[in-house]
Amino acid sequence: MPNPASNLCAAVMGTDIYIPGGYDASSTDLDVLRVYHTTTNSWSVITTDPLPVALSGVGCTTLNNKLYVVAGSASGSFKASAYVYDPSATAGLRWSTLASKNTADAHLGVVTINGKIYALGGYDCPSCVEVYDPADGAWHVVSNLTAERGGVGVYAIGTNLYACGGGWSSYLDSCESYDTNQGFSGVWKAHPAYMLQGRRTFAYANIGPVMYAIAGWNGGYMQTAERWSFDSYLPITLK
Repeated sequence: MPNPASNLCAAVMGTDIYIPGGYDASSTDLDVLRVYHTTTNSWSVITTDPLPVALSGVGCTTLNNKLYVVAGSASGSFKASAYVYDPSATAGLRWSTLASKNTADAHLGVVTINGKIYALGGYDCPSCVEVYDPADGAWHVVSNLTAERGGVGVYAIGTNLYACGGGWSSYLDSCESYDTNQGFSGVWKAHPAYMLQGRRTFAYANIGPVMYAIAGWNGGYMQTAERWSFDSYLPITLK
């Protein structure tokens, strides 16, 4: 990567992976927007369009070929702001400001599902769930998680939203799920699978129905990775 950083998120658009902001070794929040080009195994920095604000601990996702960056920390202050980046727009004019979340936070999970953007957990409000609907340009409050999940991993499988792990000092190994067809006031349900290790602030991704949890923190820096297969209901340790 062009510069070392932590407290990052990553989002896929086409064959590129976008990594906005972060926190560096000099304890500085960053406004850098980096792109990893998977087809050429190369990096670029979008110097014409840095993040509107230097941020770390943000959540990010993509929808309709646009990058969404949600909340985060700026100089130790948690933000409710949200921004969208349109790579097809004129250079220098690619960022737009969206309506702010109802709750300021950082270290949250963000994912796209059913044409909407869900933001879950966080440091200040670890059970909060909100959804941004591009149709009305507003954030809506969704039923709270049943557990407090700061640094949560989130997954979108079909119309179901999954929240796993998290917990700022408890390092949860449980998961819960929410059928987004319920609207904003449905019920979160316990998920049958438990993670092999409790962890927070870890890398998360799913390929179809298979959910991955990679590294993170559980009182120490982790190197382990695991996956859960929807078909087998068995957690598997990756080597």
